[in-house]
Amino acid sequence: MNKSSKHTQTIKELREKSLSHIDFDGIRALLSNHATSEMSKNLALNITPYSDPLKVKTLLEETYEGRLLITENNIPNLNGLTDISELMVRVNLGSILNGIESLNIASSIEILNSLRETIDKSSHELPQLKKYSNQITNLSEISNSIKSKIKADGSVKDSATPELKSIRNQIRKNYTNVVEKLSGIINSADLEDTIQDNVISVRGDRLVIQVKTNMQHKVPGVIHGASNTGMTQFIEPLETIDLCNAWRKSALDEEQEIIRLLTDISNSVSKNSDKVQSNIEIATELDLIISKSKLSNEIKSSTEISSESITSNHINLISAIHPLIGQEAKPLSLTLKPEQKVLIITGPNTGGKTVALKTVGLLAAMQQSGIPITGQIGTHIPIFDGIYADIGDQQSIEG
Repeated sequence: MNKSSKHTQTIKELREKSLSHIDFDGIRALLSNHATSEMSKNLALNITPYSDPLKVKTLLEETYEGRLLITENNIPNLNGLTDISELMVRVNLGSILNGIESLNIASSIEILNSLRETIDKSSHELPQLKKYSNQITNLSEISNSIKSKIKADGSVKDSATPELKSIRNQIRKNYTNVVEKLSGIINSADLEDTIQDNVISVRGDRLVIQVKTNMQHKVPGVIHGASNTGMTQFIEPLETIDLCNAWRKSALDEEQEIIRLLTDISNSVSKNSDKVQSNIEIATELDLIISKSKLSNEIKSSTEISSESITSNHINLISAIHPLIGQEAKPLSLTLKPEQKVLIITGPNTGGKTVALKTVGLLAAMQQSGIPITGQIGTHIPIFDGIYADIGDQQSIEG
């Protein structure tokens, strides 16, 4: 690692340690709890403050629009959206998706389409959110195709293709032919003392009958095994071999048709894998925004976004509340003008000094992460190039 890289890494570690000192991890955890997909939960646990005022303004506008969307009771829900990146890699390498995997992709596409529709149908303008939703490609053709062919349990529907429907009808017919012939043999009066049990069994992929070992010479055929006691032989009579072959042939035809069908689905997904993956990444970002909106409502953040909130050069907190303590916390009012470079807080232990300092740092980090700060109208805090904290005794604010 060169000197420049080492310096950058040191700054990064110092900033992360400072965020930990001001309990920013608690905000990350709360934010993660509001996220609905595992991917957005992971994003929430790794958010960091930005120092670019324009970026912070955009983040706050996104959260504000998310709060507008929530007020309409149109809360986008990404439950069921799974990380299918591994499936995308596999399918691009030529792997064939099974039924369940295909349904996972179809469900993800439907969730993404629903998310876009929710935002597009809002009565509010939502320009920031629509920058995201407009990038979600409509892939309903793929999801509809998959859902029309695959059952909820992952098996392929008879109606998936005309060929499959015909093959499965032939399977049922061929199976009936074998069973009827074997039933006739079992119930033959000539073999009454020969049959061990009047049931048709399956050995491997062949249908057999149970014959007493000492009488097996009376049923010419192929032996496919014996019972544990050796008293019973599982025999496929010669007269049902061709019938069973026909049944097995139709079953193999079914298997090949299913593979062909799943291959077509996989190829379709592969051709659109970049779009699918892009859609999911966009939706994950949107879910994070909505999570910030939910958290903002929970901690009763300010709903205003004023230019003063972004361009201010001094701290002005009016009855601000530490978000991790909640409404039971004592409101903090504090003004620190531009010419005031240092603030000294004195007082007895448990007098609230640590809470006050952490509140200022935490609100700054929240705002620069796109989470509006608490406080009455007129509360504002500057955008800092860096937020650093060093609390010597690591005092906890938890009661």
